[in-house]
Amino acid sequence: MPYKDPGKERACARRRYERITAERAARGMCPRCGKAKPVPDRTLCRPCGEKRRKAERARHAKARAAGLLYAGRDAERCRRSASDRSKRRDRARREAGLCTRCGKQWTLLTKVETSCDRILIAGGANVEAEWEQGPAV
Repeated sequence: MPYKDPGKERACARRRYERITAERAARGMCPRCGKAKPVPDRTLCRPCGEKRRKAERARHAKARAAGLLYAGRDAERCRRSASDRSKRRDRARREAGLCTRCGKQWTLLTKVETSCDRILIAGGANVEAEWEQGPAV
């Protein structure tokens, strides 16, 4: 049914799409095409995933050629998302007792307790000396 207001038509189409994808997901089918089961640990079936990746790569290449940062996506939103993801990863690694930089189990117990000895040695950091000096002013 055509609407005079394009905003209303867009909202109605969005609700219809959300309803259809929810029904397909409830049946255990690909929410995009509804014809096949999704690939394990994914939400889309293989053909839909390949089509989506191909389109995403083309969009990304076009935006990069135009010189757009983050391939035309909202730069602030991308930065905020990356920052949040990094904070979640660091928190999870700290709770698991892993190095916050490389994610491996650290072998040398330092007073810093966030970086493994491999990272500290590679960076030339003398943790004990820095700890004794106190914070940089």
